[in-house]
Amino acid sequence: MLLSRRRIDRAELAANPTPFDTQVENTDVNVVGWAERSFARETRSVRLLAVYNPDAASAFVRGIAAFSLRDNLWLETSVGWLRGTELDLLSRLSTRDFVYARLRGYF
Repeated sequence: MLLSRRRIDRAELAANPTPFDTQVENTDVNVVGWAERSFARETRSVRLLAVYNPDAASAFVRGIAAFSLRDNLWLETSVGWLRGTELDLLSRLSTRDFVYARLRGYF
């Protein structure tokens, strides 16, 4: 679990009002989960990371799959998905979905 709390100084808010800061105090609770599994004598692995904010109904899910092509050479792929429509951190990143692949060599 990840807990974050934000509090804006009321005197500063009165001196410099901003149109997007409507809440003076805000507390976010995010539930975080991680799972990892290796297969075939550790030549293949799958990882899953998930973060969920129940108050804002926002979420982040990332899956990573890695395959050993030969000794010290791995192909890694990853997919990340974000959703949300509120003002919390996960929702602000909701347009940043991603996919990538990389080749990793160890010497």
